[in-house]
Amino acid sequence: MSHLHLGIIGCPIRHSLSPVLHTYLLQQNGQEGSYRSFETQPSNLAERVSDLLNSGIRGFNVTIPLKQEILPFLTDISNAAKTIGAVNTVLVHDNRLHGHNTDSSGFMRSLQHSGIEIKQRSAIVLGAGGASRAVIYGLLAEGISEITIANRTLERARNLAVSMGRFFPETAISVCDWNIEKIASHISERALIVNTTSVGMWPDIDKTPFVLPALPAEAIVVDLVYNPLETQFIAQGKSAGASTIDGLNMFIFQGVAAFEIWLGRAAIFDLEVLRNLLLEKLASYE
Repeated sequence: MSHLHLGIIGCPIRHSLSPVLHTYLLQQNGQEGSYRSFETQPSNLAERVSDLLNSGIRGFNVTIPLKQEILPFLTDISNAAKTIGAVNTVLVHDNRLHGHNTDSSGFMRSLQHSGIEIKQRSAIVLGAGGASRAVIYGLLAEGISEITIANRTLERARNLAVSMGRFFPETAISVCDWNIEKIASHISERALIVNTTSVGMWPDIDKTPFVLPALPAEAIVVDLVYNPLETQFIAQGKSAGASTIDGLNMFIFQGVAAFEIWLGRAAIFDLEVLRNLLLEKLASYE
């Protein structure tokens, strides 16, 4: 493979960090190639996919709002992506589109990197959208003991619990109103509390999904938002006495997993160097 032609589709993607991440990975792995952003609305997705196929692209990332809209265009979908119901990575081979979801493995790798063993833990997942589905799938696949889904629309949380429960019937999945007292009642000694919503993302940096109560020392607070790196939710987690994990490592690990699918082998990268590169780019947006 001489030249890797890669890209990302979605809208808006003007501030996407993916070009920085994948340009670094191409260089670090001695691979000639390019990674471009293709602003794409759902209404012109068919035309975009056709253009990308004709361009000889090797693969592309898919971001909001196209992670489900892309499904009808795919030749096949990985089991993980099928269960999650969303695709964020497409491999093009012999003019066929193969769909994958690396959000889930990226989230789990970020936990593993922080030395977190989830088997004896319970989880409270805030939100019931696509990111939530990827997080819940990863936690269930790796043997979390139980999961509570809290969402403003309880029916959506129920639907998600039922659909995931079909694939993981041995794990208790419950739902909870978006109410601080009720959510707090689900926080056990070794709880993993994960914000999968976009609340607190730049520019609304003073917002938080809700005010965290005092937490057990072994609780862990995770925010998938990485702009800003320390969200109000993460700051509250620290103040409440918990360990915290920001969203940047998940972003990096999902990107590396996508790159490895396109490259066909394990990628060489330095996590700290990559974090610093991305933080520099984030700082330029402020």
